[in-house]
Parts: sequence; structure tokens; C-alpha cells
Amino acid sequence: KIVKMINNNNNLTINEMSKALGVSKPTIERDLAQLRKENTVEYIGPAKTGFWKVKK
Repeated sequence: KIVKMINNNNNLTINEMSKALGVSKPTIERDLAQLRKENTVEYIGPAKTGFWKVKK
């Protein structure tokens, strides 16, 4: 679901993702860490103004 959300809007914040999916911020952070480890997504740019990119 996170990958689909990023494909639709790569400027989403972790807070926006957690609200949209109805899960906690730490859950999103854990899932994103796993997706990064699997080389599925990456975050490009500075923390405040960067964006997500789906690699696969």
C-alpha cells in the first residue's frame, strides 16, 4: 500500500501516510525502512523538501 501511495504522490510525509492508512507513525517508519532495505523505495533530497521514489 505504501508503494502505491508513493507512486500516486511522491511528496507524501510519514504523517500523511500514517493517517491515510490508519496506522501509527512508527509502523510507517518501520515499513519504509524495510522497503529501503529491499531496495524498493528511496528518499531523495533533504528531510524537509525531499521526495520518495519507487525503484522497482
